[in-house]
Amino acid sequence: MKWKFSLFRWTNRKFLLRAAFLVFSFGVLLFLGYRFFTLERPIPPPPRLLVPRPLPVEIDRNRNGVPDKWELGLSKKFNPCMAFTGKKIWPIDHNYLWANNSPLKARIYLQKGNHLTFLREKTVLSSQDLLTRNWSNLPRRYVKRINGKKYTFLVRYYSDGPGENLGPGKDRMSWDKAFLALQGGTLKNPSQRPYPPTQYVHFFWKSPDILGIQYWFYYPFNKCINNHEGDWEHINILLRLKGKTLEKFNPQKNHQTPLRYQFFFHHYYIETSNVYRFRDKNGVRGDHVLVFVGGYSSFLIPDIQWKTALGGWFPFAVPRWEGEYSGGSYPQPGWYANVGGFGPLQAREEVLPRRLIHANDFRLVLLADPEHMDFDRYPHLSWLNLEFYSGNWSCDWNAQIIKWAKGHRAPLQPAFKPNWNGNSIFPPWKAWQKSKLSIFHPPAHWKVIQKADPKLFR
Repeated sequence: MKWKFSLFRWTNRKFLLRAAFLVFSFGVLLFLGYRFFTLERPIPPPPRLLVPRPLPVEIDRNRNGVPDKWELGLSKKFNPCMAFTGKKIWPIDHNYLWANNSPLKARIYLQKGNHLTFLREKTVLSSQDLLTRNWSNLPRRYVKRINGKKYTFLVRYYSDGPGENLGPGKDRMSWDKAFLALQGGTLKNPSQRPYPPTQYVHFFWKSPDILGIQYWFYYPFNKCINNHEGDWEHINILLRLKGKTLEKFNPQKNHQTPLRYQFFFHHYYIETSNVYRFRDKNGVRGDHVLVFVGGYSSFLIPDIQWKTALGGWFPFAVPRWEGEYSGGSYPQPGWYANVGGFGPLQAREEVLPRRLIHANDFRLVLLADPEHMDFDRYPHLSWLNLEFYSGNWSCDWNAQIIKWAKGHRAPLQPAFKPNWNGNSIFPPWKAWQKSKLSIFHPPAHWKVIQKADPKLFR
């Protein structure tokens, strides 16, 4: 009798069948997870301002409940000082996005219920038009009849800013080199550079006697565990107003008292009064909280990299994704645990005061709700009325899991974010016991109002 080879003489048939089932199930789950994370959806309507005591339009043209003549003074009285972990950038004017003459681009989606299907991309306006003409009335959504049937289309806008990301390493980028070149080749004396330190200011209300101020910061890039071009970050300051007359808004009077500060980073926030506060440079007036800007973080993330892993023969790699430009806003320096990640895999972030900029050295730009902005007068702010993403739409150099979670996308502009007008959809950060905060020693010429206690968690 002729002998025949059978694989199942040497292996267990049930074991192979079970292994094949597990591999198949894992593939199905991976595919469904990919579809879930990458599915495009329309954003919910942005929150709008509720003013408890509206003022006559003659003294409050932008309808935010604060007399126009005192808006800038209040903004300057309480705007924050900032301490940066990374020394190569600072928050700048949003117009930096068009420094290399990048045009405005539109991404067109077909909308069916709560699902979007990407159709095409097109160039809409040149960079010259973006700074000189009102383009706030470009369509956000439109309906078109095709073969007798109505279809709804959604439009998202973006522009590609200077520089690119070039890899997972913290120095693998040209973003910082582009920033340096556009600043004239030096980062000394930031307030005298072509793109000086800038903060965007927006007022909101928590109650009839508690006024909130949002300070928004636009960074040219986010270089950390995830990478994307452009980055919008912010803090909230809550003020108690004293008095019944309009004099309570007068920045020259002591009618406004800071109650609490809200610091936002990644998908968390900290609300506290345990902060560093300083006077104006002249030491007389002003009440400026110090924001510590994160921060260094790194993480080993398995990834599929056909071109770089072992010459392309083995596609899987575990690179270290790292950087020191997360843009997160923190109340104190030190190591912060569990600032972001996936389930039990949480990263930590180191926040250090390597570059200091006093509050008086920032240029301030006031932002009202889009429906109350005069875009004919301020055409360079037209993006505030559109679903606009402040940077290149996507950054290719990211781990695949980051792309699935859309962590490689440019950031949506503030007025269309869910935390505009003081709304908070993020949970409070509570990992104090796992963190290690440190003491900050301010410059001798900064007049201190209050010092934070790193041992006091609140």
